[in-house]
Amino acid sequence: MEGICRVRLQLDGPSRVAGIETRPLTQNLPQPHCSHSQWILQQTDPLHDRFRSRLTSEVNLMHKIVFFAFRDNPLCFVHVLLNSLDMAKKGMEGKIVLEGEAVTLVPVMADPAHFLHPLYRKAKEQGLILGACRACSNKLHVTDAIAQEGIPLIGEMAGHPAMSDFIEKGYTLLTF
Repeated sequence: MEGICRVRLQLDGPSRVAGIETRPLTQNLPQPHCSHSQWILQQTDPLHDRFRSRLTSEVNLMHKIVFFAFRDNPLCFVHVLLNSLDMAKKGMEGKIVLEGEAVTLVPVMADPAHFLHPLYRKAKEQGLILGACRACSNKLHVTDAIAQEGIPLIGEMAGHPAMSDFIEKGYTLLTF
């Protein structure tokens, strides 16, 4: 698909994308159906040359991130939840995979009295938690608690989620 680039602009106010003011540019684009919209610019479009090099070298606006959380430290995991929710709010994809000792956080966060409970519930309701490691959940005796929370047990690599599967799907991996 030589000569085509995807552009995603937020149209709820003036902003800058890779050094280009978006307000005058959006006047020439079709109205979006939501606050974030995506256009495909053909090589013949006047905007193509302005965006092509800047988007490919300076800014990637179509982010796909997966957080692999390994630690059972709630003060560490709060950052996974906050960033995943923030990315979702901004139209990016920030998914969560629980691995290692982090699987033990599920029954802890499920308790309404726990300080992470509201963020955990919100992330779960938005479908941001992809799953928990099947092997680690079994080893750490939290399989039933995770199943009770409706979180899928995943693990296609000797019971563990394979990071390569996410890389093949275009995700950037961040470990916590």
